[in-house]
Amino acid sequence: MKGVSTLQSIKGIIFSLALLLPVYATASDFYTSDLNNNSKTAKSAGYYLVQDKVWSENGCVADSGKDKLNPGDTTTLKIKKECKWGGVRYKIQTVKDNTSMGFLSHSFHDGTFSLEVTANCNNNKCVFRDLSPEQNR
Repeated sequence: MKGVSTLQSIKGIIFSLALLLPVYATASDFYTSDLNNNSKTAKSAGYYLVQDKVWSENGCVADSGKDKLNPGDTTTLKIKKECKWGGVRYKIQTVKDNTSMGFLSHSFHDGTFSLEVTANCNNNKCVFRDLSPEQNR
């Protein structure tokens, strides 16, 4: 009887490990990057990030993350390992009055993730001030 119990325990352990193996194997099939919305400060209520567009070569974005990020939220972008580029663009909107401030892109190119903040130009006049989404001052 004791031998049967031991055999059942070993089978249970092997079965549990077998369940974990596919998870481990698929985790290495992606490049992943977290996007943290840390826009809330003592002086500002922060910005919402609303997913606007997803782009990639041949469906390389495996998971584009959350549709909307509130201040304090985090999301993860997953790109398939065999791919060279892809990304997600978000509209930047103020929490205070929902004013559109421009766009934030979370993208992947040749093994590296990056963030890019863009603002709309005013009547074909484009002015660069700094690395802040507050371009309308």
